[in-house]
Amino acid sequence: MRKTLAFLLGILLAGATSSAVAVTAPELPPFPGITPLEYGSKAIFPGLLWLDDKGAPINAHGGGILEHKGVYYWYGEHKLFGKGGNSAQVGIHVYSSTDLCSWHDEGVALQVKDFPKNFVESLNDPMVKGCVIERPKVMYNKKTNKFVMFFHHEFLGASYGTAAPGFAVSDTPTGPFLYLGTMRPNAQKYPLNMLESTRKEFAEQLSRLKIKAQNKEFANVPKDPVVNVHTDDKTPGNTLSRPGEKSIPDAVGMMQTRKELQEWGKNKAKGREKDDLGFWGRDFEVGQMVRDMNLFVDDDGTAYHIYASEENRVTQIAKLTPDYLGYTGEYIRAFGGMREGPAPFKSGGRYYMFNSACTGWEPNPTRVFSAPSMMGPWKDLGECFKGRPLMSKISYDSQPTYVLPVPGKSGCFIFMGDRWRPKFPGDGRYIWLPVKWQKDGKPYLEWNSHWDFSIFNKPGYCDPNVKK
Repeated sequence: MRKTLAFLLGILLAGATSSAVAVTAPELPPFPGITPLEYGSKAIFPGLLWLDDKGAPINAHGGGILEHKGVYYWYGEHKLFGKGGNSAQVGIHVYSSTDLCSWHDEGVALQVKDFPKNFVESLNDPMVKGCVIERPKVMYNKKTNKFVMFFHHEFLGASYGTAAPGFAVSDTPTGPFLYLGTMRPNAQKYPLNMLESTRKEFAEQLSRLKIKAQNKEFANVPKDPVVNVHTDDKTPGNTLSRPGEKSIPDAVGMMQTRKELQEWGKNKAKGREKDDLGFWGRDFEVGQMVRDMNLFVDDDGTAYHIYASEENRVTQIAKLTPDYLGYTGEYIRAFGGMREGPAPFKSGGRYYMFNSACTGWEPNPTRVFSAPSMMGPWKDLGECFKGRPLMSKISYDSQPTYVLPVPGKSGCFIFMGDRWRPKFPGDGRYIWLPVKWQKDGKPYLEWNSHWDFSIFNKPGYCDPNVKK
């Protein structure tokens, strides 16, 4: 029955286009014990098949939400069923809602391009079908009146070697978004929380290596300090690049170079994983890796990019420029460990972040971190799922993607997670849960098979440090 449903839904979703297409609810038998959540319901049912206003399953995986003028916009990966369904075959889907329960299909906000007849041409097009686009997030910039989208981008055929953010902009929240480019952040920039002695030692090592190799070691790094790469926007002066940033060299060549810098960083750590600077040093010249990622806009309008970096071994946080289209060069190595799925939020003047371990598509324990500032220092508060021991250890089969403030309820939040189904990607489910709070101010999560927004009137569902 499960395979039949997956096959039929795959046919239904495979025909998605860049504009909203009218569809009717499929006449399909539900999974055993699971009934699709009907449109118009005012409650949240984690894990159930969630239908939009056209009766089709919502297709916005790894997503995030933007509120603009009283309307909520849910952006996520449009996934298909079967082989290749986890790669970008359609693009980034967007839905709108005024109550966070009933969602209207707004179509595809950013669409990938058809595969060209010439295979060589496909290698030169970063947005061709089959590339990887993950965890899209959108911010609204009040100064420029632009909607800015970031996403984890992997070029076609690069596996996960590109490891860079893609950028797109739009004049409206539903798009279409214009793809601007893909580049790694903070090339030749040192983390704010790196010791001065370590900076000096690394700089000396880098200088020695350049002399030793007579500059051949870094021949594949562009000499021009301002490079505009892979952009569809040909407007003069309208580029993503900033001084000191570099374009991404060939993914394979990038992984084969800087071996000595990587070895230096590894040896310096002396077995201490959290102090391992190997991958950071390897990527110093070309920019830091970006895989699972998120965005956060603070109360003063300052925006930050949070992402798994250094082969997922370190979570980095970078400050963005005022237009949200570049990096200021200010960033930190927030915390180590194999981490993914960062989902930051702010409550009571403190910053929090749900964060998963790194086990591929398989679920694992989610942890929560806290800091007095987005730029740290960050403290690990431990695992945050409670309840049934076996299920809480795998976060009730979910991975964090976003944390949404509850409308009109200061100190109250909704955890948004994904339940991945890698063999049937389009049938991944959404795990939305109300965040609970301990008396000491630590946020945590428990399973709730169905809930509505009245739950936030109950004790324990709002940050005790926030004044009502």
